[in-house]
Amino acid sequence: ESHGNLIVGHDFDPNLLHVTYQQVGGGFVPIDPSSSCKDSKMDVTFTINHPNWCDSEVVTGSFSLVDDVPPVLVTPPSSIDIQRNLGDSDSLSSWIQAHGNAVAEDIVTEDSALIWTHSDVLFQPLHNNIECKDEFATVEFRVEDECGNIVVAPPVNYTSFALKPYFAKEPKNMIVETDGTGNLESFNQFVTSYAGAEAGGASALTYNIDIDEEIKGNTCVGTGYIEAIVSVTDACGSSVSNNARFILQDTVPPQITKSPATVQYNDVDVGEGQNLQTWLDINGGAEAEDAAKGPVTWHATASSFTPEPKPNGCNLYVATANFTASDSCGNSIMQNAAFRIKDTQPPVLVQSGSPLYLETNSESSSDDWINNHAGFVAEDDLNEPVTWSYTMAEANEQFPEGCDSKVYLFEFTATDLCYLTTSVEEKLFILDTTAPIVTVEPSSMTVESDGMGNKA
Repeated sequence: ESHGNLIVGHDFDPNLLHVTYQQVGGGFVPIDPSSSCKDSKMDVTFTINHPNWCDSEVVTGSFSLVDDVPPVLVTPPSSIDIQRNLGDSDSLSSWIQAHGNAVAEDIVTEDSALIWTHSDVLFQPLHNNIECKDEFATVEFRVEDECGNIVVAPPVNYTSFALKPYFAKEPKNMIVETDGTGNLESFNQFVTSYAGAEAGGASALTYNIDIDEEIKGNTCVGTGYIEAIVSVTDACGSSVSNNARFILQDTVPPQITKSPATVQYNDVDVGEGQNLQTWLDINGGAEAEDAAKGPVTWHATASSFTPEPKPNGCNLYVATANFTASDSCGNSIMQNAAFRIKDTQPPVLVQSGSPLYLETNSESSSDDWINNHAGFVAEDDLNEPVTWSYTMAEANEQFPEGCDSKVYLFEFTATDLCYLTTSVEEKLFILDTTAPIVTVEPSSMTVESDGMGNKA
């Protein structure tokens, strides 16, 4: 309607001009076909006529649509604080790719066609302490549409807080067998190694261990634990900590420094007081020590006496004793020994015998008397069986000539299984104590005297 803002200079009244126009070509075309910019133009031919003119005048003009308005920041970029953690992905790249979380629109260019750029990301320390790796960078985001119109966003900061200290190896308890004196060498190792802790982090690290010197959990001599707190602090003031214990345990039984001794007594010694209980009361002579320097208590038990047969049948009587040494933590060790009694005493007569008198030519027998060893009774002090034997010899007894009496001397011997013997003697008398028997009575004789006594 404005004829392309055409101005015609002429002496005639311009209101008498008649202007017509005609579009040239197919309408709007890109101003720069090689550019993605949407700027376009349309060429128009204007024809000017006047009543007083003989000819018309033709001029050509262009109608252009030009994008000279920059994009609009709907949401400006925002600063961000990042705490770096072990194994984190690259949050800086994500933030840059998101344009600091900014959103822009353009009246012509599609959002996806907007071009985002940013200033160089140059980090600098956040603190004066250069050992601290906290840092930040100021970033300026720019967005450009397809026609080169640019809007620059206010600068924002990307602040990166250094990876805080962390335990690559947690502090751990140290368990040692108590030596009764505090195990100083092991304890120093526990302290100087910070309970075995190993830490990582971005900044310079400082280790520390706080010890509670009070021994807790002391249930028996030399045991318990000491509490420790291991902490690691970086140059930025961040820290990590955990607890660990130095534990003193006692799982080792006492050490027997002198073993109980097997003893053997003669039965006569046992009778004189060397008895089993006396031996048990002194722990068989055993001695023991506790590594924790605590007291050692003894307990002894013994079996009953049992025979220990020997090839010759002589028994050695044995009681087996278990000697147990225990510490205050209940750890114990046991050794055994034997209490032996040897038979050295012969059988003892407990009943006397008596002689046997038999009449000569009597039908009575001496067998029972001999088999009962003249009535003698013997016992063994260890209650072993006793066997009897005898020898016989004629005694040197004087009798009248022609007398048929005899005396025999018997030696009876009681023998135990160890061939210990006791012998006694007794006599067997075979005597003629019966007067002759008159079988024919004497008769009177009458003779003539010869005057000389009739001795013939």
